[in-house]
Amino acid sequence: MLRRFGRRVHYGDATRLDLLRDAGADHAKVLLVAIDDTDATAKLVETAREAFPNLKIVARAWDRRHAYDLLRSGANEVERKMFEGGLMAGIKTLKALGMPSPRAKRTADLFRAHDLKMFNKLAPLSGEEERFILAARDAQSTMDRLLAADLESLAEEAGEHPPGVDPRLLAGRADAAETLQ
Repeated sequence: MLRRFGRRVHYGDATRLDLLRDAGADHAKVLLVAIDDTDATAKLVETAREAFPNLKIVARAWDRRHAYDLLRSGANEVERKMFEGGLMAGIKTLKALGMPSPRAKRTADLFRAHDLKMFNKLAPLSGEEERFILAARDAQSTMDRLLAADLESLAEEAGEHPPGVDPRLLAGRADAAETLQ
């Protein structure tokens, strides 16, 4: 189908170096890795990083743990699929609870920013389960407080209070199930 639209298509196992070369990885600026198999994703990132050290690698991760694995494997950037989906569901939930759409989006943006800081802060501990869990709990508590303060500020700016929602229930919970996966 893509070829009918004039697109160049390569079929096969993307972790194979010969296919990466045939697809032009030697001359590419960026490799976007979006494979549904977590092990194959890590293998592709490792293979590409070793063979093409100057290639920027952006990889889709399923969760926080997978994202840390991909960074250790050589990805320059990761995007957590489950995280972004959770944020979108959170925006829809806040709107269903009566929060105006711009404020719901701003709430998600604030959460994303706080989570990114926490993600980066915890990255060095990601391979050390016990230390990571302790640090994640501490970071989550801090994030809950910061986000609650941000939500209170947003409500004050809008001249209202969150519509029957305790900010502590909103703060830090969209990513809670994913945090230790």
